[in-house]
Amino acid sequence: MAAYAFVSTPNAEMVEKFDQYSQGDKVYCKLNSLAIADGKLYAGLIFTDVLSNAAGDAKVTSGTWNLSNYGMGIGSDADFVAVELDAETMQAKAFPVVFGGKGNYTDASYMGIDAKSAKMASDGSNLYLVASVNGFCSKAALQVNGEVKDEPSFKYAGGINAFYVASVNLGNNTSSAKVYDGKYGWVSGASSLVEPGVASLTVKGDDLYIGGSFFQTFPFDTNVKAVGNTDIFFVSLKKSDLSVQKALASGYDEKSAGNDNEEKFSGFAIDGTQLSVYGGVASRKDVYSPSTLSTPLKFTADMASATGLTAGSAEQYTTGTVLSADGKYTYTSLLNADQTSVSYQYTENTSNGVQQLVVDKADKDNAVYNLQGMKLRAPQKGLNIIGGKKVVIK
Repeated sequence: MAAYAFVSTPNAEMVEKFDQYSQGDKVYCKLNSLAIADGKLYAGLIFTDVLSNAAGDAKVTSGTWNLSNYGMGIGSDADFVAVELDAETMQAKAFPVVFGGKGNYTDASYMGIDAKSAKMASDGSNLYLVASVNGFCSKAALQVNGEVKDEPSFKYAGGINAFYVASVNLGNNTSSAKVYDGKYGWVSGASSLVEPGVASLTVKGDDLYIGGSFFQTFPFDTNVKAVGNTDIFFVSLKKSDLSVQKALASGYDEKSAGNDNEEKFSGFAIDGTQLSVYGGVASRKDVYSPSTLSTPLKFTADMASATGLTAGSAEQYTTGTVLSADGKYTYTSLLNADQTSVSYQYTENTSNGVQQLVVDKADKDNAVYNLQGMKLRAPQKGLNIIGGKKVVIK
């Protein structure tokens, strides 16, 4: 059986180009997805203010109340946009898909929708979007080619803890969407620095695979509660109707090391029916401090029968996984103890789902890799990893 792995690491040059299109005094832009649909190239971008295309004849404005303007942190509220790119110049052409709070900065009734973590993928024809929505209002909007196609309502129970999943066909100007709601305790949430959300989305065959972390109640299965501050999850949805096929949570308790610890999803691989999910425990002492990884995590499950993720041993934090072109190997990038450099391993995929780990002994000081952990013959333009260090080639 074939094995599938997923990694999302945007090109550094692409990020620089998008910085050119941002406007506003305190704008926040985060490029996190690339996809091709009907022969066109799209980039997924989270933003809080105004974006303009390269020609200057099109722009899109965030519909949320931007709390960053009030000193409450850049990116406190954000929208998600699918940007159509010129495949040769990488210049922005149009903004055909926008999801976020409905309204504008003066419309307080729509204040607070926060699509701060979102991912986009494609099956070649349709674009798929999943966004973690948390805030303190009940309405958002999905726009397709400038037309509002969906105005989802979110349950308010001390706050919003939901995932929004949508399928968009830009050629036919059609879409479908679903809301998955969980419960949220405001008192508990307000005193914590944890940030649940979606970390990955990929399409394979008739399935959508989503990975991330959730807080308190699992939106994809409300019978499941987080054991720690956040729990890592992995979900399989039917592509046709966006319904849940399999929803698995880690059940790992990370509270013992500190009140603000949380689980972070970093990648997954599927070999046959055998699922491997990677992540780690991260913490920070206050809102101004960077996150520090304290415990690497690995979970396994049989997709045919499992009801949850089984914790296993992990010596290093996995930062990403990618499948070789022939499907025979899964390449993994691992964070070293200094938390500033990475090392690489590859796994041979087998028909029965049993993996044999092989360490790449040829990883010498001058070895060159891209951000996906793939070894290169020579440095490429943009960001490279050479000898364990990040090097920008212009």
